[in-house]
Amino acid sequence: MRNYIGAELYRNFNRVYLWLYTGVFAVLALAAVIILRAYNVPEMNLTSLTEMGTSMLIMPVFLVVAMIDMVTAEEQKNQTMRNIVTFGISRNKIILSKLIVTVILSLISAFIILALFLGSTSVLFGLGAGFPGVFLTHFSRIIVAVPLWIAAISAGNFLAIFISNSNIFAAVYGAVFLMSTRVLQALGVVVSDKFEYARKYLITSQLNKLRGTNLTRDDMLFMVVISIGYILIFTILSMCYFNKKEIK
Repeated sequence: MRNYIGAELYRNFNRVYLWLYTGVFAVLALAAVIILRAYNVPEMNLTSLTEMGTSMLIMPVFLVVAMIDMVTAEEQKNQTMRNIVTFGISRNKIILSKLIVTVILSLISAFIILALFLGSTSVLFGLGAGFPGVFLTHFSRIIVAVPLWIAAISAGNFLAIFISNSNIFAAVYGAVFLMSTRVLQALGVVVSDKFEYARKYLITSQLNKLRGTNLTRDDMLFMVVISIGYILIFTILSMCYFNKKEIK
């Protein structure tokens, strides 16, 4: 399994797509900071910009779809998964390896983008009066969001295994995370309030909760527990389905 993970990382590290995708968002992040500096936005600094960043914690859920497509969905589309299975690697190890590789690539990409964003902000605007206390408070929310993003990757990997067409996979993935909140909210009104209760446990609902002002440590711990639950459920579902699936 370790050799397969290494091979997958090597394969993807040598692809232009990974670095082009990361580079585009890194440049956009840098450009946003430069534009803010050019317009001399008042009271802007590393601390305040990090605080603003907590309102966009939902975005990586949709950005990681490219990583899932590159690592898992693309092999489904190109029908190269069979080569891996016939090589003798167990199907459960393939699922775990795909998840680990996708998470590693996503974290590396996120680190590069975030490092450039925060680094350029601190250079052009300074650290701010609330540094390091207020900065660490908001940055901790970004850390708590990481397992929720990994949970989204787990769900995405299941969809990528279940749906052979990568375009349909991407569309379904986006629809699930865009519409699930509204669907459950509507069902809570029309059918039963239990659906409204279930809505609170969605990944997107928990990420939106990180934007709140009255967030406690218990809330953060609960988010981590929910993340672990999603990761386990969708990893097991992926294994069960992949073990029964006919690989062409």
